Amino acid sequence: MSLFDALSSSLSGLQSVSTQMQIVANNIANAGQTGYTEKTATTTAIVVGNGGGGTEVSGFSRASDDALTTAVNAADSNAGLLSTQNSYLQQVQTILGSDTGDQPPLAEAIAQFSSAWTQLAAEPESDVQQQQVIQAASTLTSQVQQTATAVESLNMQVKTDIGGMLSTLNSNLQQIASLNSEITQALSVNQSAGDLEDQRDQLIQKVSSVMSVTVLPRAQGQIALYTPSGYMLLDGQPQSFSYDGTNVTAALNPTMSLNNVLTGGSLQAAVNFCATTSPASTDPATSVIQKLQSQLNAVVSAFTDSSAGPPQTFANAYDQTASASIGSGSLDLTSKYSGTFGNGISVTLAAGVPGSNTYVATVHVAGQSTTSDESYTVSTAQGSAAFWSDLASDINSKSRLVTATVGSSAATPAASGPTTLTGGAGDSTNGAASVTIPTNGMTFTALNNGSAGNNISVSISTGTNSTTASPSYKVTISCTGQTSEVFDNIDASGGGAAFWTNVANAINYGQNGGSPSKLVMATAGTSTTLPTTGSTSAYSLSGGTDDLESDFFTGTDSTTFAVNASLLDGSQTIPEASSAKVVAAFNDSTKTFTADGLKLTNASYSSLGTGIVSVFQQAASSVSQSSTTATAQQTYLQQRLTNETGVNVDTETAALVTLQNTYAASAHVISIIDQMFTVLEDIGTTTT
Repeated sequence: MSLFDALSSSLSGLQSVSTQMQIVANNIANAGQTGYTEKTATTTAIVVGNGGGGTEVSGFSRASDDALTTAVNAADSNAGLLSTQNSYLQQVQTILGSDTGDQPPLAEAIAQFSSAWTQLAAEPESDVQQQQVIQAASTLTSQVQQTATAVESLNMQVKTDIGGMLSTLNSNLQQIASLNSEITQALSVNQSAGDLEDQRDQLIQKVSSVMSVTVLPRAQGQIALYTPSGYMLLDGQPQSFSYDGTNVTAALNPTMSLNNVLTGGSLQAAVNFCATTSPASTDPATSVIQKLQSQLNAVVSAFTDSSAGPPQTFANAYDQTASASIGSGSLDLTSKYSGTFGNGISVTLAAGVPGSNTYVATVHVAGQSTTSDESYTVSTAQGSAAFWSDLASDINSKSRLVTATVGSSAATPAASGPTTLTGGAGDSTNGAASVTIPTNGMTFTALNNGSAGNNISVSISTGTNSTTASPSYKVTISCTGQTSEVFDNIDASGGGAAFWTNVANAINYGQNGGSPSKLVMATAGTSTTLPTTGSTSAYSLSGGTDDLESDFFTGTDSTTFAVNASLLDGSQTIPEASSAKVVAAFNDSTKTFTADGLKLTNASYSSLGTGIVSVFQQAASSVSQSSTTATAQQTYLQQRLTNETGVNVDTETAALVTLQNTYAASAHVISIIDQMFTVLEDIGTTTT
């Protein structure tokens, strides 16, 4: 080998070692960087003729483990799915208030509402207890509405998150495509592409956390990304995705939903969380918004459904407080008058004249003489079914106090004690039930509520036998379709105060042995003024008292659920007798409540609130445990990959020492050759 060949070999060695030293130094400098892999240079011998010509860097590589990298990407997808589910379900716990250790607000509101009714049942005449019920009802409706609003806010947040995920996904796919091009360019000029490949791997991991991906190699160092089911994400050009609030779609085919295609990461968790399915998914983290909304609506339905049952619902118990049964399902009697007067109406069924096969139904008003009772005698000769039908027909055609509805029983009637009606079937849409004649003089209240009550009028005129020495008045009570009631020659000699009392007594208790009014009740006021002698004045009544007979709650879903406005503003009150039946409905534990993601059997109203909370507590607990496991697995695999492909500083330091020695040796060879050339030059000069 000539000196020139030796010099050339040494110089190539210096260049090769220098490149390797630069790579090792870079490895040591980036040893702590996440995702950085160990880089190496590949050297080969240079052959010149039949001899060696030194070394050169022929290529670059980085530490890798394809199987472990695939496992890490899969773990990223699983952890992304479960951690996102866990995050959203923890927010559900906050919304339902089940993460504080206290009684969840919804369950507490139902329990307090039930308790308020129990207290009202103990004091049904108490205005304070009535207000407590109304306040508890307002708390319940507010809690349902607040929860519904929070659920909708979470729904919008998740949908916004989906948009953000897709925006980041689109950006990452675009960056991967750009890195593909840069890697190809670097390899084409024999430059190291290891750092670019590290960056690409980091982006692939980010994509994996959003959805499961399969990485496929392509020519010139490029890669393609597909879903496990084979849907292309990137192969040359990247896809671009968007979300319309329901479906994830790609720009290449905007009509195709990809909700069930882009699976296995945070995107699937978010899309499934607010998805609507029929039937509802059994997966605890899927269709959660749908289940929440359905179960909140089930609460509303539980309190507004007036179906008769059994078991009896709250609304049915409240709405039906005006009726009482005689026999077993044979006849329902409903008072035409609500409030205190209606509560005092009773119906007694007793045997008629012995041997006559008849029964007598007597309708009595508390505080009135028995001579004013309504009595209906009906024969059983045609059988018990016909008996009940005949009795209902007689009552409905003649009674001004009650109405009757035939039931399904065909049992032979039996004499019974009084059946007390409670409250009546009032008309909740009409206004004040009374008029005053004149100011503070007299209040007339219709016994016949609703449309009939609206058609009742009272007029006062001069009595038939009125004289100057013995002034008297006539009170005429008229009702469309009914015979007028006349109370004539009511004594006015005692002055206004006595006169109004006489009017009230005549109407309420009868006059001169006659019957009391069956159309109105009268209450004397404080006025001492007599009506103008000889005048005729008519006063129309409107409907009855202020008991709210039905529709305690209004609204059809969790966003419109509310207490009846007439209870809130005080224009109507809770019927006193409703509390007993409502409490019975609350205490009944044979109910079934169903909604998306919920089925409670042998349940009560109280267990409805706790049941809803329990459903999502169990879901959150299950997902939380799975998320913890998935995160641990992700961390473990990532650490294994780092151990396999990352930089070992000790190893690199030792390699650097070796390279330094090699570099020094090559430099020493060059130095000796330089000296030899100097000697040769000196010899040549001396010879000359």
